[in-house]
Amino acid sequence: MNMIFGRKPVLEALESGSEIERIIISRGLKGDVIDRIKRLSKSSKIKLSEYTPEKFSELSGKNNTQGVIAELSTSKYYSLEELLVSAEGKKY
Repeated sequence: MNMIFGRKPVLEALESGSEIERIIISRGLKGDVIDRIKRLSKSSKIKLSEYTPEKFSELSGKNNTQGVIAELSTSKYYSLEELLVSAEGKKY
């Protein structure tokens, strides 16, 4: 699974509409960027998990995460409406 590490990179991915499966935040983080990440993930219906600093450290390894990780989707999901629109006028 591909991951994005860091507050600003995750925020930029959210704002650009990247296919994000889940966002993981180290518990206790505060600030404007963290609040924006939480707000955007909620409005985009992206699962947000808060891990204890110890568990977060285990997950992040030696990467410089600034306490934020986004797991990118390995597959693109489409709604039924999107599929029907893309199928219009096609034979198969």
